Amino acid sequence: MQSIYGGLGWQACLQDIDQGIGGTNMEPVQRKAREITYRVGWKRGTMVHPAGRPIGNPASIQLPWVHRLNIASIWSHAGTAPIRVLLMGLWVFPVVIFIGSLWLVQMLTK
Repeated sequence: MQSIYGGLGWQACLQDIDQGIGGTNMEPVQRKAREITYRVGWKRGTMVHPAGRPIGNPASIQLPWVHRLNIASIWSHAGTAPIRVLLMGLWVFPVVIFIGSLWLVQMLTK
């Protein structure tokens, strides 16, 4: 089975996709302005984003210190332990919890 790229392979296909060539006639893809429709209660409306105008640069947005702290601490990548440590914890954790609950019951009965 022969592709439209002949013997050039998938690299030529990826280059054409990067350049925005689409379809079988190899013309650049024409993009129209994006239109968003919305409905609030009984009102309806549309918002049109002009084509070619960037929405904004996310790197230029200044976040408050609380949000930066939240991103840096809570949403950072979690560390992992080696698999042997995790498997040992899988067996030891229920035993520790059981012994701890027996100790709490013993403390309540005094």
